[in-house]
Amino acid sequence: MRRRWSSTSSRANNIVDADGNNVFSRADGNASPEFFHFIAGLQKYVPLVMPLFAPYVNSYRPRHLEDAIEALRGCVPVRELLGEKFIDAFCAVKALEFGTYNRVISSWEREHLLLLV
Repeated sequence: MRRRWSSTSSRANNIVDADGNNVFSRADGNASPEFFHFIAGLQKYVPLVMPLFAPYVNSYRPRHLEDAIEALRGCVPVRELLGEKFIDAFCAVKALEFGTYNRVISSWEREHLLLLV
């Protein structure tokens, strides 16, 4: 790789109750049941909504944007939350971008593969 360009994302989450207490931590500092429910929700839904967090073709190295689009498109709870029209429009735009990207021969392909075919 000549340059190591990539897209990254980092999140920090802290949820407090009406009194300002961190719902992820008990008074003794141990993790609360709500924390584990939150983690379970992330594990279940984040893979399905990755196009919203990482919307670019170069965000997907060894997996593909196309896989992420299909996962988002099929996620009923997220479709209900964000709306059918939004998810359909967002996925259509990303599918078009992916198709356009795949029609271009990259500089790496030209340099390393052009003379081999």
